Amino acid sequence: MINKPDALIFDMDGTLWDALDSYVWIWNEGFRQLNINRTFTREDLIGLMGKQPDEIIEKCIEGNEKANVTKVYEKVFGLQEKTMLLLGGKLYEGVREGIAALSEKYKLMLLSNCERYGINQFLEYTQLTPYFTDTLTFGETRLPKALNMQLLKARHQLKDPVYIGDTDSDRIQTEAAGLPFIFVEYGFGHTDKYDLKFNHFKDLTSYFLALD
Repeated sequence: MINKPDALIFDMDGTLWDALDSYVWIWNEGFRQLNINRTFTREDLIGLMGKQPDEIIEKCIEGNEKANVTKVYEKVFGLQEKTMLLLGGKLYEGVREGIAALSEKYKLMLLSNCERYGINQFLEYTQLTPYFTDTLTFGETRLPKALNMQLLKARHQLKDPVYIGDTDSDRIQTEAAGLPFIFVEYGFGHTDKYDLKFNHFKDLTSYFLALD
């Protein structure tokens, strides 16, 4: 059990939507344009979701002498910025209705390790912008999630926010920030430590709507 939060801070990828197929296309196209002989699958990228962009790049070019970190970064994330509004992703079942309902009772915020344009593109593509009070990305601050959680907490003078994510790295950063961690196990990752766990967004919605 946790105290009733004064804000729900959501991760994006693997928590609210699945855009992994789009990321796979972007990485494959980026490497093709750079003439790097490497092909990615969902399985290759799924374990990297939630990490900082620079960490993802370093992992993806491991052992490839032709790959230059700066060039790969510029190409892949440049493609992502240009194409994600067209490619998009798929909201998990219950997210659209759940976010609308939760926004009537809580401040909702988005915090992701994506580049600065990532959350805005997500909100525009899904048309969920009206329901969120604030957002923050790694691309804006170049800081880890724990410090960005603290920034959001201070910015809105929050007392009891929670972070909702889908990976063990989310859990580690949430613990470092001193917040309760809410784990959604339908996402991309796994963890054995959490304050609350849900296997469907509808169950998460029902739980928080019932808190007094």
